Amino acid sequence: MAKQNDKRNKAKSLYLTGQYDQKEIAELVEVSERSITKWKTEENWEDLKESLLTTRENELRRLYKMLRILNDDIDLKAEKKIPVNSKEADAVLKITAAIKNLELETSIADKVEVGMAFINMVRKENLELSKDITKWFDLFLQQYMK
Repeated sequence: MAKQNDKRNKAKSLYLTGQYDQKEIAELVEVSERSITKWKTEENWEDLKESLLTTRENELRRLYKMLRILNDDIDLKAEKKIPVNSKEADAVLKITAAIKNLELETSIADKVEVGMAFINMVRKENLELSKDITKWFDLFLQQYMK
């Protein structure tokens, strides 16, 4: 029973990342698509997925958790001298790429925060220059948001 719960938890984690469809999850967890559908319904995975905050930090935490789960499974297989299958390797690559993209991405809020800190620093030294920088920074933000 513990093994089935582990599979259910792994499937749930994969589902909540939003990176995989039910068929892919079923293949990765090595259960039927019917099991995934049953678990999804019983535990209201869709509601949980929608209710989770989608901030970059939370998404990164989820992705790192998923990567740990997959790597733990791969390590267990390695101990038993079971080779990694292509689905697992693909999942690791997708999650790693998603992590890299999120870590390198800066949000508009990040840009505004840094820009305002810079403008405030300049304002203390040169008010007129800070007005010019503010004008250019506003233009930058407008271009960025298009």
